[in-house]
Amino acid sequence: MGSYYLGYLRTSGGQLKMFQVMIGLIHMFYLMGINFDRENELYVIRMDVLIMLMGTFSVVFTASFALITVLLGSTEVPFSLLYRLLYLSLTVVMLPATAAFIKEENNHASLRELVVSSVTSTLLCIGIFANFVLAYRPTIYESLIWVPVKKPPPGYKAGKKDKSTV
Repeated sequence: MGSYYLGYLRTSGGQLKMFQVMIGLIHMFYLMGINFDRENELYVIRMDVLIMLMGTFSVVFTASFALITVLLGSTEVPFSLLYRLLYLSLTVVMLPATAAFIKEENNHASLRELVVSSVTSTLLCIGIFANFVLAYRPTIYESLIWVPVKKPPPGYKAGKKDKSTV
């Protein structure tokens, strides 16, 4: 039975991933709720909302996956190049989709729908970009990096005994 790394939840990366999962789920379910046509019982979704939903689902899935893998002991997953590229591409895709959503919803929707959706989407974009920035500095290994190393005395050769100590 392996040990769990619950200390990751107290680091900035762990808290950011929990924040992304919570905000992402709120954002995803709210967008699905306001785009449901109750008369025809169908979802009527514009392209910007579809991009936001796909991006939000990707954020929730990757944050949950990275959080679970770190808690189960794999510490290299959140700092891999694939995740950094994913965070950057999601930021680049979500910002224009959020801007298009705000512009389009400003003409058609109520103020409450506009404010809730735009605030959660903006917070999610900020969280994704912060995760991209934090992925360059591995916070898990900070305590291991700064452990002082004892250097051998000058003139020490490995494998040979010093006659002065015998």
